[in-house]
Amino acid sequence: MARSAPDAADSVTIPRTTHWRHFPTPLVGREDELDHLYRRLADPAVRILTVTGPVGVGKSRLVTTALGRAADLFEAGTLVVELDKVCEESGDPRTAAEAAGGLTRAEIDEAIADVFPASPEGAGRAAPSGRFLLVLDGCEEILPELRATLPGALAACSWGAVMIAAPEPLGAYGEEVVRVPPLPVPDLEAAHDPEECEAVPSVRLFLRRAQAARPGFRLTPDNAEAVVRLCRRTDGLPLAIELAAARMKTKSPQGVLEGLDGDLDILSASGGETLSRHCGMRSAISWSLTRLDGGDQELLGRVSAFRSGVDLAAATSVADAGPGEVEERLARLVDKSLLHAEEADDGGVVFRLPHLTRQYVTEWLRQSGELTRVLEIHARYFLRMADLLQRPELEGSTLGCMPNAQFWREDVEAAMFFLFDSGDSAAAARVAAALGQFWHGSGALRRVTVLLRELLDSGRLPPGAASAAEGALGEQLTWLGEYREAGERLERALRGRGAGDAAGTGMDTRRLGDLAFHRGDLAEAASLQREAAELLERADAGHERAKALRGLAECLAALGEGRAAVSAAEAAHRVSEGLCDEAGKALAEASRAGALAVEGGVREAEGLYRSALARLRRLDGRVACAGVLERLAVQWVHTDGGREALRRAVIGIGAASVMRSSTRCVPAAPVSDGIDRALVRAREGLGGRRFDELWTKGRSLELGAAVDLVLSPVPDEAAEAPRAEGGHTLTAREYQVAELVAEGLTNRGIARRLGIAEWTAINHLRKVMRKLGVSSRVHVAGWFRERAREGRVPGPRDGRQR
Repeated sequence: MARSAPDAADSVTIPRTTHWRHFPTPLVGREDELDHLYRRLADPAVRILTVTGPVGVGKSRLVTTALGRAADLFEAGTLVVELDKVCEESGDPRTAAEAAGGLTRAEIDEAIADVFPASPEGAGRAAPSGRFLLVLDGCEEILPELRATLPGALAACSWGAVMIAAPEPLGAYGEEVVRVPPLPVPDLEAAHDPEECEAVPSVRLFLRRAQAARPGFRLTPDNAEAVVRLCRRTDGLPLAIELAAARMKTKSPQGVLEGLDGDLDILSASGGETLSRHCGMRSAISWSLTRLDGGDQELLGRVSAFRSGVDLAAATSVADAGPGEVEERLARLVDKSLLHAEEADDGGVVFRLPHLTRQYVTEWLRQSGELTRVLEIHARYFLRMADLLQRPELEGSTLGCMPNAQFWREDVEAAMFFLFDSGDSAAAARVAAALGQFWHGSGALRRVTVLLRELLDSGRLPPGAASAAEGALGEQLTWLGEYREAGERLERALRGRGAGDAAGTGMDTRRLGDLAFHRGDLAEAASLQREAAELLERADAGHERAKALRGLAECLAALGEGRAAVSAAEAAHRVSEGLCDEAGKALAEASRAGALAVEGGVREAEGLYRSALARLRRLDGRVACAGVLERLAVQWVHTDGGREALRRAVIGIGAASVMRSSTRCVPAAPVSDGIDRALVRAREGLGGRRFDELWTKGRSLELGAAVDLVLSPVPDEAAEAPRAEGGHTLTAREYQVAELVAEGLTNRGIARRLGIAEWTAINHLRKVMRKLGVSSRVHVAGWFRERAREGRVPGPRDGRQR
């Protein structure tokens, strides 16, 4: 409640001294942010600069450090004001929290006018000879008043500027916002190389603080994975990392990780573990949530059930509000840094809760008795998705585009098991049957087959649901290479379909065609896929028809009927395009590539394979990527045969084999035979020792990295590799990083341009500096520009000097 206007005795004034904070430890991993803030502060056009970010990200620390670097830019001086110190220095007996909630607009206007008087002479001071900067921190509770006061004050005071550290933007006209992200975290694969892990800022901070708690602590092959998982689990938030590292005094990284799964209070402070005003992550997140209105809290609770994140359509479907209101609420949650907004590959935006926030919200929902209701709403969303995919008449108009299987997989699995555990066996079976593509290539495939067997053996499913479950289980068993049981399940599913169920009959016929292709019975497979395509066309089941047409194209290509195969693949592409199914279009391109290769169009086929791979790489379609990678590699071996083609083929097939092994999804017999012949020929062409080296390299690569390597132009092994002055070879990727540094991109910008993780970009740059014998990105940029002037940088296609 606003207080009445204060008298002179308790008025709030801003003292005219700078509160300069010197921190006892260096700031870790914020070089890019500090450079950016310096550039913005150096620009006289920037009058209001607000630094925002999630609680615990280190906004106050960053702002103070940036001020230390930029103080010389402000000839008239700087002033740092922390709200919790204003009361003490002005003689106000209220606590900081009371002051924050009780400051009136008049008090704030008076205080700001004291710093930025419209007429310095009238205020008893000489006009300043340069710019002046006011830094405000701890002012979350008076943001509305500042929003109303600052623009007018600055408009009347051309020499003033303000930098604010706040959990959300001020929302004032002319404001420039800098969002501080969490520290970069390593990929799980980085755990195999502790040296690379240490290059990642989140790990670097953890090690620094862990060694303060336990001086002998080191990153080792034994604890590296736990440290990586802990940095990821804490979302890269400096406060959470510091609190986790402080536990190293009595615990191991694995111990903290296990404790965190059950109790958020393990990330709490008991002494000097952190300089934050928050004593732990629970209190920090709670403080953020208490600042939300009821509707925003409700929406945050609903979307917290989604493990993968939500788009606007999904959020609207689970909310008790229309799209417009939901979009406004999502925007407010993003502004308050409680949701992260990321651009998806399809051009849309995905909203995600940080791990720790999601854990807190889940506990909050459980304590309030709302968790089961929220999980049921989440499960029913995916049940609706399953039903829409099973009802072809609604396919295009209601569902819209084909859901991204890889993106939603975790959520679909959680929804299915929630329905099963809740006793709704029929609903669980519907989800498992309709959303089969979500299990292809995932670690959940085995768990889903076990669940489907249990559902079917229980006898609790109604006939229609049982047939759908039999068909889905038969398809999954085909992927796993369990052909005998797959055939039995599919035949049983087909017999159980009703006379009017054309879509279900067509789907099971298509699955039987896939099974025949896997077994190598090409003529039978082609006949079944033709029949399925006709049935599914009559049923207007577009997604399934596209699958049948792709299957037909692959059968015909294997039979040597290239022209008919091209026609079937093109028809599949048209269907998928009409359904906005990006993965379907990519797979149709790959099917057409195989058909064109049969017709002698090798160059066009390679282009289509590359296009399909790039698209599937963006969609994170791992098993689909592996399949296309295998087919492209086989084509390279049999149509090119050069050492470079053999080299890339072996690496690609090696990487795909790891994906096959981890998911236990086996290639169809015709594909497997082609791979075996290609590998024999590659070994003969490369020699046993070189073949084994490349095979090991391929198997050591994450599939996405292997796809990037295969698609990137690779210099011929006989060509002279570009070298730094010290004689060390720079890789093609390191040259790309050096060039982007010369263009002035930040580490984050380099990562986005190259489609890699930020820590990977940092690691590449670190290696470049080591090879060049330099210590800064400025030197790297100068080195690259000098070589560019001399014409000694890699060419765009072959990696040779030009």
